[in-house]
Amino acid sequence: MKKRLFWSVALVVEVVLLVILYGQYKDVEWRIFLVQGQQAYRYAELHQEWLAYSGGMVLIGLALPFTVYFLIGALRRKKG
Repeated sequence: MKKRLFWSVALVVEVVLLVILYGQYKDVEWRIFLVQGQQAYRYAELHQEWLAYSGGMVLIGLALPFTVYFLIGALRRKKG
């Protein structure tokens, strides 16, 4: 039962983090759009932040299928 709980919590945390990162990603994307072509330094700074958020989303996206796989495995496993 502990494995089921662990993988369930891990899945919820990953999805919540993904949603938060996506919100921040879209916010930075909008700010990049607003300063595009006006301030080169600010544009580069925002682009660096945008890349960090996209990298975080990719890492969580790569871990998500494994979490789901182990959660399904824990749910199917019977005691006995």
